Amino acid sequence: MNALYKILFLFAWIIVLSGCTQQNVPSGRAIVTGKFINPLLDEQNTVITLSVPDLILGKEVEYAKTVESNGSFTIDIPMLSPMYAIVSVDSEKYTGRILLFPGEITRLDLFLDETGNIGVRIIEGIELKPQDMENLENTNYEVIMAIVDGRNIPKVQLPVTPKKYAESKLIQMEKDLAIIYADSVLSENQKELLYNLLKLFYLNRLFEYEDYVSSLYRNQQNEKKEKIETFIPQKPDKSYYAFLQHFDLNNPPQLDNMYYAMTLRYILTQPALDIPRVGDMPIADWLKEVKAILADLTGIDSGLFYDILAAEAYINQFWNELNPLSERQKENIRTYFSNPSFADILFAENEKTILRLEEIERNKQTNLVVNETPYVAKEKLMDAIISNYKGKVVLVDFWATWCGPCMEAMSEFRTLKKEFSDKNIVFVYISNVSSPKELWNKRIPEIGGEHYYLNKEEWESISYSDIYGFGGIPAYLLFDAKGVLKNKITAGYPGNEKMQAMIEELLP
Repeated sequence: MNALYKILFLFAWIIVLSGCTQQNVPSGRAIVTGKFINPLLDEQNTVITLSVPDLILGKEVEYAKTVESNGSFTIDIPMLSPMYAIVSVDSEKYTGRILLFPGEITRLDLFLDETGNIGVRIIEGIELKPQDMENLENTNYEVIMAIVDGRNIPKVQLPVTPKKYAESKLIQMEKDLAIIYADSVLSENQKELLYNLLKLFYLNRLFEYEDYVSSLYRNQQNEKKEKIETFIPQKPDKSYYAFLQHFDLNNPPQLDNMYYAMTLRYILTQPALDIPRVGDMPIADWLKEVKAILADLTGIDSGLFYDILAAEAYINQFWNELNPLSERQKENIRTYFSNPSFADILFAENEKTILRLEEIERNKQTNLVVNETPYVAKEKLMDAIISNYKGKVVLVDFWATWCGPCMEAMSEFRTLKKEFSDKNIVFVYISNVSSPKELWNKRIPEIGGEHYYLNKEEWESISYSDIYGFGGIPAYLLFDAKGVLKNKITAGYPGNEKMQAMIEELLP
């Protein structure tokens, strides 16, 4: 019997010791570790960065680490689902992608290849090589061109019902995306990666029924050269959203997440779905109400989709209401999510919201003017706004409270704007009813300048204008002191250097 105890005791210690040789990865974290196998820049100051799509925030988040003196590095990243990450060293990017998994370690070596570019050698993990990424981008371009050409759009005539619109978009989607599976270069796995990503692009278009029908009506009226009258499209009811079951919402794309996050935000804000605010409700109780609305429409009643939808409900609170978490909400988050990365991401965003409120309070502008919209014909609205500032250069910024790039651009422009505080220029900010009025009122004291809050028709009279029109925001119009449009910027904020040059060219 003593011999048996000794054997069992020895066996137990073998298990313990063998376990000690393995690096444990916390649940919901991905570990990327490796080393430089030849000199890269100045290793004492070299920074390695991993840009990882964040499913909740809907954008890439960077995780950076200065390498050790021996050239090694380890980066710990919160993860909700497998995602491909971009590796960069200082300002040089590796053009391939590295697949990261929650709870797993990825091991790699970095080196400079014969051309001086960054190379990656995977020791343990999965990679999309630079050539793979180039092939994916080429096929993606073919699909985008098919979308732009509209070659597969079924012919539709007014009136277009919500059901007919959904049917036409799903037909177009399958025809356009057939390009991917006809490709002879991509592997089956790569085809699936691209297919899943672009399907979500189409899914977001399905939420834009009212805008599409309104645009179709305007185009038809323009072709007939008739006066465009007010047109109100039919409102989708709950049954319209049955298109959700055509998409695998429990399977987020691994290459990008912008469209996935946008989809969830659309779902949370559709009037016909009437999803309740999460508030202080326990998340499980909130999800019970949500599933009663969505389970039949999506075809799923559990899984990652619902967890991320709950997280998005809090993101809406941060971004659309500018309200930090209550103590009850913090406890609900800690209690519900088994993957601690959910709490890590939400609590980090909560801290940003608190800091944002403090910054707004510190930076309240005294030169704030809220204007009434001029009472003129809609086609003359932009001219009427500019006429209020005769003799001054005018920079018009079209923005929204929900537009992350808009807010980032304003933050970047803030220092430059101060340099023009005593110059002959006025800054005009135009938003619309897509920005909740309460949140808009909270934001504008930080921004300062001249503000206009337009209704949908007023906004469209400018955004669809032949002269002033733009497809997305942020967008900018720059007028000289005579009220003549000199620059129209519709591809996002151009950066302080370019903006400064354009403004200074118009100033005396």
